[in-house]
Amino acid sequence: MAIIEKFIKQHFDYLYFVFRILVGFMFLFHGAQKLGFLGGNVATGFMLFIGIVEFLGGIAIALGFLTRLAGLLAALEMLLVYIVAHSSSALLPIQNKGELALLYFASCLVIAALGGVKWNVDIALFKKELF
Repeated sequence: MAIIEKFIKQHFDYLYFVFRILVGFMFLFHGAQKLGFLGGNVATGFMLFIGIVEFLGGIAIALGFLTRLAGLLAALEMLLVYIVAHSSSALLPIQNKGELALLYFASCLVIAALGGVKWNVDIALFKKELF
């Protein structure tokens, strides 16, 4: 176990950067489909709002712009989506098709807790994380 722990400590910044970029881009693409891009249909009402939040939140997370705020808003949005759109149809996430919403919720909570770390727009422009 010490080898894995040492590797993670030595390469944490790189590993987290890859995590943040992947979550940001996947969240962006998830929202883009709701906005009619990437083969999706343009959503209406609540789902259109969700698509906009996912698209803009994904860009902010991937770039590291207001990363903690974007992560927190994205996490709260995913929790709301899970409650409103998934939890009423079945108890378990695998049954109510809410597992992706919960994975995004957990991922965005990690991003909200850790922020941009290194290699983000906030530090490049302002020499510090803004939020």
